[in-house]
Amino acid sequence: MRLLCCLLLALSSLSAAGARLVSLAPSFTTLIDELGACSQLVAQVGQVRDRSACAQAPEIARGLQWSDEELLALHPDLVLVWAGGVDAQRLQSLRDLGLHLRIFDPHTLADVRAMILSLGRITAREAQATRLVAHYEQGIGALTHLYGASPWLNVFYQVWPQPLMTLATDHYVAQALRLCHLQLISPSAHGGAISLSPEWLFTQSLQAIILPGHQILAARLPAIPVVNIDASRLERPDAEMLDGLDAICRRVRAAALK
Repeated sequence: MRLLCCLLLALSSLSAAGARLVSLAPSFTTLIDELGACSQLVAQVGQVRDRSACAQAPEIARGLQWSDEELLALHPDLVLVWAGGVDAQRLQSLRDLGLHLRIFDPHTLADVRAMILSLGRITAREAQATRLVAHYEQGIGALTHLYGASPWLNVFYQVWPQPLMTLATDHYVAQALRLCHLQLISPSAHGGAISLSPEWLFTQSLQAIILPGHQILAARLPAIPVVNIDASRLERPDAEMLDGLDAICRRVRAAALK
């Protein structure tokens, strides 16, 4: 009983307003900022979409290459880890250091919602998290209403040109595009980013190709329009990921229906 009480006390301390957090993914940093919990963040990795988010928290690395010694010296109460961004060996290294980890692995829009609420509990900002989720769900509802009568269009979403990569159809980006009746065509229904052959594209019936950023198109299909978009917000799962999606959808649909 005493051991159980100690364990519960330890777990509750991770949700206290003063818990020291380390963010090992930019999405966590932006969410912590949206929750108003930057004072709890003692370190973060770089490449944050908006560098003003929790700007006072020092960067312990660029990308996902951090120093275990530097991380341990921070004495964090909890380290926030993105499962898809850390390989098994690196994850085991974190565990071997004796650090408390909270691992997130969002694949769907529902997972993003759950992640926001979980971070709200961790930072003892449940009310703020509820408001963020309400904003997020309002975005889903607005897009569903706006595009509910629109014809479905088949699109290809290029994640990377070489090797050619796209997303599985159950990925949260694919689900977000479906709110606008844009059906992401992919050789896989489950998982994250997946590799495929450029020749596969020529066997598909597509109305548009979506190209995030300034990537080079891996395979040009005759008569299929290519739409370059700023996907930095859409690809980062936080409460604002759907903001601006309507503008993206309008551009893609306009190009496809010319």
